[in-house]
Amino acid sequence: MKNLVIKVIKRVRKSGIMAVVLPVNANWHAVSLYRLAHLLYRLKIPLMPHVLYWLNYVLFGVEIHYKAKIGRKLTLGHTSGIVIGKDVVIGDYCTIYSGAVLGARRHKSGMPKLGNHVLVGTGAKILGNIQIGDNVKIGAGTILMRNVPDRSTVYATQNVEIHSNQ
Repeated sequence: MKNLVIKVIKRVRKSGIMAVVLPVNANWHAVSLYRLAHLLYRLKIPLMPHVLYWLNYVLFGVEIHYKAKIGRKLTLGHTSGIVIGKDVVIGDYCTIYSGAVLGARRHKSGMPKLGNHVLVGTGAKILGNIQIGDNVKIGAGTILMRNVPDRSTVYATQNVEIHSNQ
């Protein structure tokens, strides 16, 4: 978390808008609240991880379970509706967009493990005990329930027909 704060401060100092960016950057706040909750969980401090998890949901509309294992420099694009389950593992430098769900298919069925440099598109659902490789892009609206090898792109197609009443 220290590296994230230093990076943000350096970027903002260059732009000269420090007072504006930190209070309104939901991505930074949501990830920071998760990291604090995860730290408190690891230190075996009761109740506070639950409170911070709830606060993250109320303030930013994101559910990141404090037991999830998340690597460095996670970016949440528009935090609303993102759900990250308790046993999910996310590698370094990943980006997750709004409405994405990373979780179990059913109770105790296992959770996804994402490699490094993974992009999860808006509304994508990654479900079950699956492994997503490094440098993978998962398109918007994709429902994914099987392993994906490194350097892959996954997307869902939907044929849409438009009929005119003319």
